[in-house]
Amino acid sequence: MPETVTYRLPSGTVVTSSVEVRDKVLGFKFTPLAAAITERPAGNASEQAWRDYRLAHGYSEYELEGLGRNDLRNLEDR
Repeated sequence: MPETVTYRLPSGTVVTSSVEVRDKVLGFKFTPLAAAITERPAGNASEQAWRDYRLAHGYSEYELEGLGRNDLRNLEDR
């Protein structure tokens, strides 16, 4: 059964999504789905906004490690 989940991204953006919860595990960290961030940030948006966008669209923390705002912005969309 779908549940409504509200969470805050590291950039401070609050997102509400409808998700289907199949198993609830104590201590499991919820990760936002790509659908939560669909709009591409403005070119001069913060590094954190670009990082959130890239994470939501398929990049891993490992792939983004050490990248600055311009590097994040210039990555190919997935």
